[in-house]
This record gives sequence, C-alpha cells and structure tokens, in this order.
Amino acid sequence: MACSRTVTKFKFTGTKPNSPITTQFYWNFNNEASSTLENPNHQFAKSGTSTSTLALTSSNGCTDTMNKKIEIKVQAKAEFEVKDVCGNQTALFTNQSQDATSYLWKFGDGQTSQQENPKHNYTISTTTTYNVTLVAQVIGGCADSVSKALTINQNPSSDFSYTYNGSKVDLKIAKSGNSYQWKFGTTDSVKTTATTYTHTIKSSDQHTVCLTATDLSGCSSQTCKNVTVGILKLSEKSFKIYPNPNTGSFTIEIETPEMDAAIEVYNLIGELVKKVERIEKVTLVDLDVESGIYLLKVKNGGVVWMRKILVSFGVDTNR
Repeated sequence: MACSRTVTKFKFTGTKPNSPITTQFYWNFNNEASSTLENPNHQFAKSGTSTSTLALTSSNGCTDTMNKKIEIKVQAKAEFEVKDVCGNQTALFTNQSQDATSYLWKFGDGQTSQQENPKHNYTISTTTTYNVTLVAQVIGGCADSVSKALTINQNPSSDFSYTYNGSKVDLKIAKSGNSYQWKFGTTDSVKTTATTYTHTIKSSDQHTVCLTATDLSGCSSQTCKNVTVGILKLSEKSFKIYPNPNTGSFTIEIETPEMDAAIEVYNLIGELVKKVERIEKVTLVDLDVESGIYLLKVKNGGVVWMRKILVSFGVDTNR
C-alpha cells in the first residue's frame, strides 16, 4: 500500500548476473514518471490502483520484466493557522487541512480536541510557548500531521499607587517597561511611557482613575481605583453652598475665586437655567425656576465642582 501524498520507496529484490556483466534498470510508474535507478522513489499523482513496471536488461543479452499493481490510498493533508494570544484570550485554531474526515488536536498542555476548528484557553503564570499538533485522518486512507509553535503571552501589570495634595494626584506605576494610558473619570485621558504622572483634578466626576498597560506583544490589562476621598476633601474645603434645600436663592462661597470662575445651573434634562460669571468669595444666586432638582456646576481655576440642589417652595430654609 502507498499513500497519495507520500513518496513511495521502491526496492529491487530480484537477482541480476554477477560482474563483469552489467544490468540496466528501467522503472515505469503508471506512465506518470520513469527511473533508471536500482532503488528509486516516486510520489503518485492520484489515489486508486496503479501499475508499476520494472524492466531489466543485462549486457549478456538477457532481459526480464515484472508488473505490480499498487493500491494508492487517499492521504489527508494536515494544515492549520493560529496566532499568538494574550493570557486572557482564547486561542482560535483555523483548520486548513485537505481530504480529511476527522481530526485530532493536541494543544501541548495535555488537552486534546476532535473538533474541526476548536478554541482553547491556556492557563499560564508566565509567557509560555506550546507545541500544537494536528493529526488529519481519512477513513480507509492515510493520516497526516503538522506541528506549530503557539505562544501565550502573559498580560502586563497595570497596578499603580497614588497620593494626592489638594487638586493634584501623584500616580506611580508599579512595574515599568510598557506603554500606558491613564483615564480620569469620563473627561480626561493621557498616554505615556513614564512610570510617574501627576494629574490635576478638573471635575468632581473624576473619582475613578484607570490605568491600561500595553506591552510590545500588544497584550494589555487595566486597573481602576477610586480616589473619591481626595476629591471630596478638595471640594469641601474649596466650595460651600447654603442653604440646600432652598426656595431658589442660595449662597456660594469660594475660598479663592480665580479670574475664570463661573457658576452654572442646569435642569435635569441638561438645559442651562442660570449662569453667573462675576464671582466673588461670597456670591448670591437667585433662580427663577419651578420646584425641582437642579445641577449646580462651579468652575474655578481648572477645577469643576458639581452638586445637586433642591428648589422647593414652602421649605423652611432656616432649619
């Protein structure tokens, strides 16, 4: 038996006259190819029954010929594609085999699969390369196998520590060597390769600081931390509002008003109902609005402070 995608080795097992008589060999492989070697190799062009002929001619004038029928079995061609992945990703295997009827995958970590296009999750503690083997099989025919290396890259560390002083947050990355993106709430972000960064808080919604670390292989991880404590201290120290609830009139105290200081009041659908641009340390705000909840936004020197206020007519604001 021979396989359609494998070279078949032919070995002469007959007899020939002794020296000084010489013998010439002529092989004919089903009219696909020929050879004059004593022990040639040949890969058949297709499966099925094939006839190979060996003709011998010796220098003493003697000849002999022999025909043999050979069954050429269909042979599968194993091939697949897979890309290196990160530790939190699933490896996707694309089967590109030909003429196969079943498959056996060996993922290199002791796990196997008989699916045509399997997915596999690897458990790693450090970057690891696995030798993955696919065996392509065909009923009544010949199997084939192929092996490829697959690397599972460990995700980079995105841990960080922070300290704050007033409106500034000093951030320090735990492990260097990657590229980083900081995100502050929903309003600010910055990319850097430095292991330290100082951010000035510009809005009271920036209570969540997230760090995304990305390494050279494209793998990334994210760590988010809540810095609400620092922001609340900043807000309580810098701004005061009273009374709240109120009847539409209230007072804003700003410890150190800057040139760009401004006060804005919005209703719950985002419409601006009041804007005050001349700000003192103590500013009285009068609203011509109906009872309800409003959003107060105070801007001062790059810092934005926000708080909800309740306007309710008939409320006792002296309590």
